[in-house]
Amino acid sequence: MTYSVVNWNVGSEGDYAYLCQQQNKPEFADREAYDSFMKDCAQERPDVASNAVKAISDESFVSPIALLCLQEVGDDLEKMQGWFGDRYAFHSDTVDAAVAYDKDQFDLVNEKVSDLRKGNWTILTLKDKKSEEIFVVASAHLSGFDLDGRKDDAVDGDRQAVAFITDIESVAKEHRASAAIIGMDANTTTSEYPQRLNIFRNAGFLTDDKSKDVTHHSKFAHRDMKIDYLFAKTYERGASVDIEDHAVEKLGLQNPDENPSDHRPLVGRVQLYPATWTSYSTSFCSML
Repeated sequence: MTYSVVNWNVGSEGDYAYLCQQQNKPEFADREAYDSFMKDCAQERPDVASNAVKAISDESFVSPIALLCLQEVGDDLEKMQGWFGDRYAFHSDTVDAAVAYDKDQFDLVNEKVSDLRKGNWTILTLKDKKSEEIFVVASAHLSGFDLDGRKDDAVDGDRQAVAFITDIESVAKEHRASAAIIGMDANTTTSEYPQRLNIFRNAGFLTDDKSKDVTHHSKFAHRDMKIDYLFAKTYERGASVDIEDHAVEKLGLQNPDENPSDHRPLVGRVQLYPATWTSYSTSFCSML
């Protein structure tokens, strides 16, 4: 099975307005002028999003895009439906993390969302209509911290990572899933705080380490870095997974004329090679 997967922190209205302001450097005569500018930004954002989604779709490994892992969606799934179209069914934790799937390719088996006191994630169990394989796809937004500051501040996000994996493994076992795919804003990098990403690796998840493309990128942002990732694993003896991040640099999408977010989308191809279902790993329990 080969799926085109997009992970994207779509950002907030406020983030987008800030980027517009930084790009245009307007001078406001009064509060009314400022409010008018902010309103114009909000009205332009859907068209910018529509063009960005077309760029993503045109660059996908496998067309159409099969799976969407999104963050910062808020509680407005109708807005996301407007961006991506009616072919996708959206599910979210009601405040942040969402998963959407192509209704022509998959049937929904189960939905699980996080206890919001523990973090923000959404986990779906899907059945491929052609192969009848069952697998898990999940989206999460882990807590951020100052990567230049005290690493002790990362503990909350690390605990969220473990709880997230625990939920994925529980769902996968319950539904005898053949594999799991994760898209997330991990709020960390491979160079400055790899410990959080190693939590996923130690649980058997693989990622494309070859891709170093910046995902949190804007020429107006204070810092460029890759903090968004795709991970995948299989649960079957003899099975394997191949995951490849697309070169998001090719997409551009680095200013508010092209991108409705302060994050750039990560487009990936995930290939799952199933075998015979056996058992589930629980080694992640000792990672912290």
